[in-house]
Amino acid sequence: MTTFISKQMKFKWIIGLILAVLIVPVTGFSEETLTATPTVTYGADGLIEVINIVEYTGKIFAIGASVDLPENVEFVSATGDFQPAIMPKKGDTGLLEFAWVMPPTSPFRLTYTVKAFPEASADIYSQISYRRTGGALYEKMNPIKVKP
Repeated sequence: MTTFISKQMKFKWIIGLILAVLIVPVTGFSEETLTATPTVTYGADGLIEVINIVEYTGKIFAIGASVDLPENVEFVSATGDFQPAIMPKKGDTGLLEFAWVMPPTSPFRLTYTVKAFPEASADIYSQISYRRTGGALYEKMNPIKVKP
């Protein structure tokens, strides 16, 4: 018995295969990941050092970090494996933005220090924003207490 596959069936099969290859990465079946893990050290005079270790797999085309400081907390300094091209200035308050023109290789570390004045009581919230081939993606980090 001979199996006969028409040209139309072959065409549908090929189109289906192409769509499957193109759609799977777009719909999130990819195993590419990004994690951001903060650790905190509380120092004298209200200084708080936050070390964020960012690890990712796959290709990233843009990456940045946003840190939302509560009232009575101000930015002091930042260091890390790869210095961001865009970063806040000493004394900045509110929303701090860090950005890299060329994404650092994984894993990388962003360390920043802030000063919490005695009146500070709310948490520090932060997230990593990044792009692969589509729109922006976000990885929220655990909130950081301004008081130990």
